[in-house]
Amino acid sequence: MKIRKLTKSDYKTLEKWWKGFNWESAPRKDILPENGTGGLMIEKENKGVAAVFIYNTNSSLSWITWLVSDPNYKQRDKALLIETLIKGAEQVSENMGKKGMFAFGKTNSIVNIHKKLGWFVDENKPGKEMIKLI
Repeated sequence: MKIRKLTKSDYKTLEKWWKGFNWESAPRKDILPENGTGGLMIEKENKGVAAVFIYNTNSSLSWITWLVSDPNYKQRDKALLIETLIKGAEQVSENMGKKGMFAFGKTNSIVNIHKKLGWFVDENKPGKEMIKLI
């Protein structure tokens, strides 16, 4: 497995993945960091499995979001690959000099991966991602 920076050509793949998870439409490139290349992809056997975007803020905090995976990848190691991808995002954020990271979680599997990696999860507040394109 390997982690790499997203490229311009990855966007078409990510669009298919979002569609595969029944998203009405993919996030537009212009609202994604670095016009759709500001994130990481994890690959297994040279095939993309999951991706995450990293927003570099003007504070000492980064924000990871738009985590998406190949809906057709059904191998048992998918959670481990996503865990490795999040660790990669942590390393990138640390290398940028960030002191903290922020993320939302909707599914128990993603929340549990973050817990395993030592993230604080506020159990009293159900998280909902809210996005408005303006």
